[in-house]
Amino acid sequence: MRSDEFAPENFEKVELEFDKNKATLFQLTFWAATMLVFLTLFFLIQSITPAELFAILRPSSPLSAVLRLGIVLVIAAVGIVVHELLHAVFYLPYTKNGFKSLKIGFKLSHAYCECTEIMRTNQAIVSLMAPLIILGIIPAIVAVIIGNAYLLIFGIFFTVAGSADTQIFLSIFKNRKITWFEDKASILKFYVHKPIQNN
Repeated sequence: MRSDEFAPENFEKVELEFDKNKATLFQLTFWAATMLVFLTLFFLIQSITPAELFAILRPSSPLSAVLRLGIVLVIAAVGIVVHELLHAVFYLPYTKNGFKSLKIGFKLSHAYCECTEIMRTNQAIVSLMAPLIILGIIPAIVAVIIGNAYLLIFGIFFTVAGSADTQIFLSIFKNRKITWFEDKASILKFYVHKPIQNN
């Protein structure tokens, strides 16, 4: 269904609220779990030790360290842009007005892609999780299979970068088939519209 089929009078608007301390704990746990899973798989499949992995990643000189830092910063910056563009691309099939319904921007605290149309939650989930899967999980799995340490770090980094999206996903997944999702990512606000129960 398209978002223009949404009838607000039949739904209750509820803001998704995340306790700051719990959100921080979730993100730290998510980071630790991501590292543990992919590094463990990498070491098991590639028969490499942590010391050998560190030796591969360790720069050979101060100049090499500076160059690598520059490359990392560029990749991170480009990756953030691509992350938001992926949200946009996977929002598009479900919007009525195409790109006119999308807002992509950057603030000091965060980058964002916001869809101004209210859409079914199970449709919004596609956009929500696309960057984590495409930039994070898939590269990490490929890295584990082919034994590429740099690709592994890339995949882990962009999996971790999707921790906030994952937290939202976990909050809305259970009722995804009966609710609608409203995205106000530019101000870090998210809403679920739940069916009003008639007694």
